[in-house]
Amino acid sequence: MTKPTSPFPMPEEIRSMIDQGVSQAREGFGKVLGAAGEAAASIETKSDAAAAQAAELRRKGLALTESSMNAAFDLAQKMVSARSIEEIVRLQTEFMSGQFETFRSHMQQAGAEMQKQGQAMATEMMGEATKAQAKAKAAMEEGVAAVTKATRPKKG
Repeated sequence: MTKPTSPFPMPEEIRSMIDQGVSQAREGFGKVLGAAGEAAASIETKSDAAAAQAAELRRKGLALTESSMNAAFDLAQKMVSARSIEEIVRLQTEFMSGQFETFRSHMQQAGAEMQKQGQAMATEMMGEATKAQAKAKAAMEEGVAAVTKATRPKKG
């Protein structure tokens, strides 16, 4: 019995070159995928840091709320002991001025912190994206070079 012949006869050398090219392309793709995975993990780490910073801002917001509520209760106690409408108006005015200043200060600090964190995070993310892009480009160039080399006819 004879072996069936391939419908597309191909010299073994060319078949070997194509097989080697496919293997090298697969390896190059693996490197690109690895670089993408590293970038994703790095961004995830940065996201965790941003979440921690957001939690800190929430804690500060709760502290501001607690402080405001305590000031309101203090005001209520002072107003109960007030002897005149003028004293009540003065107490209320002092309370509102103090609350406004506390709130303004908190918002300035929170805004500055959020801006600083946003800029730092954007800078870090850009750096990570640039690294990932460079790794992916190098892996792709390496893969292309390997495939090109594998598919070139050998001299000699």
